[in-house]
Amino acid sequence: MRQTEARAAMPTIFISYSRADAGFVRRLVEHLKSGAVDYWLDIDQIQAGEDWSDVVWTALQSCDLMLLVLSPSSMSSKEVANEWKYYLNAGKPIIPVLVNATTNIHYQLVSLHYIDFERTPFDQATYLLDLEIARVTGSLDQPESGVTVPTTPDSQMNAEPLPGTGVLDPSKVSWDKTTARINFDLAKQIEDRLHHFDEQMLLEFISLEDQTRRLETRIRVGREYVVGRVGSGVTPDVDLTPLGAAHQGISRKHAALRLDGDTLFIKDLQSTNFTYVEGKRLRGDEQLALKSGDRIQMGNLLLMVNFRSGS
Repeated sequence: MRQTEARAAMPTIFISYSRADAGFVRRLVEHLKSGAVDYWLDIDQIQAGEDWSDVVWTALQSCDLMLLVLSPSSMSSKEVANEWKYYLNAGKPIIPVLVNATTNIHYQLVSLHYIDFERTPFDQATYLLDLEIARVTGSLDQPESGVTVPTTPDSQMNAEPLPGTGVLDPSKVSWDKTTARINFDLAKQIEDRLHHFDEQMLLEFISLEDQTRRLETRIRVGREYVVGRVGSGVTPDVDLTPLGAAHQGISRKHAALRLDGDTLFIKDLQSTNFTYVEGKRLRGDEQLALKSGDRIQMGNLLLMVNFRSGS
């Protein structure tokens, strides 16, 4: 834990992870060192001769929130499970960060919003993480005396139209070195980029088991597109058979897509084996706005959606 005179006023993050992900965690810690938070990492804080369980227990109680690294290794670790279950039971905030898209996330964690570090550039993902930390800790609602929170003038916001997709320019992130205040205007731009879809773009379905297997389609405004598999005289608008749908529990009419303005929605069509988006099951007529990079599960078929230029 970094020593600083202001440490008592800084939120402290407990980092829960598997040693298999230590390389990623080290890179993340280097980023956290530049922000207005302190962190607790076992390999930095536990000294030779100390009782490991006692030190971890003390840290779990004293830290303000948990950064939970999601990977196949962490989800199979009893120690990691004990840590995040304690935080859940204590009602303390958890911010999951995903480092492997094939992770089978525990059912008690699927409702938590996570930051996707595998499919998002590191600079952009850390920016979103900083925003989430600030939201959870409430630091943005309580500016310190004499500190100016940076804003973007309307003239700058309207100067250049945002493309539907593109790489975030980290140089546009506004920071105050003391308080790590975050520019909310840029955060909104990031969110708009991830959700934006129009008729000129292509929708890609990518198999998470074999990312060389892909299927692309166009979606137009004004109609509903059925997603499923061919069979018994049914030919869906988006046929997932090339991605293995026939053997993965996909219904012939499994889900539906609808483009409303520049937002693409998905809903389940009372399928036998259900539809999940980022671990959330779609029930009844519930519709969910998709964003590029979302993981979808239909039956046992695991997919990622990607919005890309159709030119």
